[in-house]
Amino acid sequence: MNLVISRAVSLGLAGIVALALASVPAAAASAPAPAPTLTMTEDCGSYPPAGFVVIEIGAVPGIAWIRDYVEWSNAGDSGHLGPGFSEPGMSSTWRLGSTVPTTYTATVEWPGGALKQTKHVDCSVAGNDYEARVIVNKPTWATSGDGHRRRGFVVKVTNLGDGPFDVDADDVAAQVLVNGERAGTVKLVSSTVVKPDRRIKFRYAWRYRHVAAGADVEYSGCLSAAGDPNSGNDCGSHTTSADEKPPAP
Repeated sequence: MNLVISRAVSLGLAGIVALALASVPAAAASAPAPAPTLTMTEDCGSYPPAGFVVIEIGAVPGIAWIRDYVEWSNAGDSGHLGPGFSEPGMSSTWRLGSTVPTTYTATVEWPGGALKQTKHVDCSVAGNDYEARVIVNKPTWATSGDGHRRRGFVVKVTNLGDGPFDVDADDVAAQVLVNGERAGTVKLVSSTVVKPDRRIKFRYAWRYRHVAAGADVEYSGCLSAAGDPNSGNDCGSHTTSADEKPPAP
């Protein structure tokens, strides 16, 4: 398990709390101590590679101490973190992440009792997660504008999820930028299913002119497919420099 851990603690006004407690009548001191709050939320915004659980323990003035710790387990591993100790008026946050589905159990103890909560975090995609990559296998030749050149490139779409493949050419937008500006025309040539429900290649032809040697040329392809919950890998690109074509032998 590749565990990513961060913990942030915010200080409360311990001195003010202590002063307030000193002014409380003796009868009130025997009242049950208020319980801290414990919340666990799932954060899948950075998956892949990792999904996170965020564990927040709210500050409660007047509690002499709070002890908190976390246990975690998955199919092949387990462990624990803590305990950590908080002083009156302090709050703490655990942010734990793993590349695999994981069950987390957070425990908070204080003089008046204990609180425990369990959450299973699974940020893997239940349906489809499409990834777009751009492949350019040959050099991009410069041209002075006295004729058109043609360069082919591929937008490869891979289904990283476990649902049925449901992508066609209308879902892919391909373009070429020269020094940041759109240039020439891009046309779909063909599409090939490499592996059913897993991978398909869309082949494009770029026709262009007036591309100087040394110009930055970016080939890109972006996917827009319904039901894809992870948009962070829906665009791919390949950047190169235009080269002078060597003379024919």
